Amino acid sequence: IKKVDKPVLTILNNNPICSGTAPANIQISGAQHVEWFDEKGQSLGTGFTIPSIGTLTSDRTLTVIGKNNNTEDGCSSEMNVIISVLPRPSIVLSVDKKDICPNTENTITATASNNTSIRWEKKNGNSWNPIPGSEFNITTEKESVTGSYSYKAIVTDESNATRCTSEDIISYNVQSKPNVSILAYKEPICKGEDAQVYTNG
Repeated sequence: IKKVDKPVLTILNNNPICSGTAPANIQISGAQHVEWFDEKGQSLGTGFTIPSIGTLTSDRTLTVIGKNNNTEDGCSSEMNVIISVLPRPSIVLSVDKKDICPNTENTITATASNNTSIRWEKKNGNSWNPIPGSEFNITTEKESVTGSYSYKAIVTDESNATRCTSEDIISYNVQSKPNVSILAYKEPICKGEDAQVYTNG
C-alpha cells in the first residue's frame, strides 16, 4: 500500500481590497488541481488563481479543494479563503459661493473621514490637472473668463496599507458683470423739478 500525503494548501496574495473592486490576484499553491466554491457550495471554476467573482462591497468566504491529481480517489485538502473588503473613506465638497464675479477668489472645503490625506485637481478641458495643496480647504484662482470651473478632491485612507480612495467633484460659475446705464426720463429739467432716472442692464 502506497501512502500518499494530502496536499498542504497555501494562500498567496490575499490582501484586503477596497469596496467596489474585484479580487484578482489571490492564488493557491501546494496542489496539482484546485477548484473554487462559493458560500453555497457551487463551483466557481478551477485553477490556481481565483476565478472572476465580480466587484465586492462586503467580505466573502470561498472554499478551495486541492488535489494531488484530478481523479476521484486523489488525496484532497480543503481550505477557506476569506476575502476582506474595506470601506472607502467619505468625502463631500462644498463651495463658498456658487456664482462669483470675474477676478474673484472662491473657497472650496472638503469634509472627509478621519485619518485621510487629500490631493486636489482642476479640470482643464477634458483632463484633470494636479494643483498644489494638501489642506482640506483651498482658495481658487482668480478667473477672468466667464464660465463653469470644476475642482476634484481625492482622499486616501492612511489608516491601513490598502489605502482606499474616494473622490468628489464640485463646480462654480464665473459670471460677467452687468453693464449698468443710468438714464434720465427727461433732460434737461428746470430748477425745482423732480428728476426721474432709471437703470438699464
